[in-house]
Amino acid sequence: MTTTASSDPATVGLDPAALQRLVAAIQADIDQGQTAGAAIIVARGGAIGCRQVLGHVAPGRAAAADDIYLLMSLSKSFAASLVLRAIDHGRFTLDTRAADVLPEFGVAGKKGITVRQLLNHTAGIFPALPKQNFPFHRLVY
Repeated sequence: MTTTASSDPATVGLDPAALQRLVAAIQADIDQGQTAGAAIIVARGGAIGCRQVLGHVAPGRAAAADDIYLLMSLSKSFAASLVLRAIDHGRFTLDTRAADVLPEFGVAGKKGITVRQLLNHTAGIFPALPKQNFPFHRLVY
């Protein structure tokens, strides 16, 4: 197990005991064979209070802090949470055009697509794998 923390958890407003319980729960899942490994980071206000790498990513290969994980559809829930938080903070609305937030998004006929359409998967964008120069050899499956 590799452990590095940029800041003391209590200093950044995190509960050290709760972080210990989180790490212990993940380690218990690994020990019980429910998952092979994990990399976690918990931060508050831009300061990292906990960074842990646990378990293995392949037989005989321990997880490393710089591993790249292929999350596929799992990343949708993370992205949706962040988008909804930005909406709560008044940065934009569900009906804001995505190109108004990220101008580069508006190319190739995508200028009218809204945040709502993206979250509902009704934007009409087809799924595709990353283009050239993506380090597929570093992905952890």
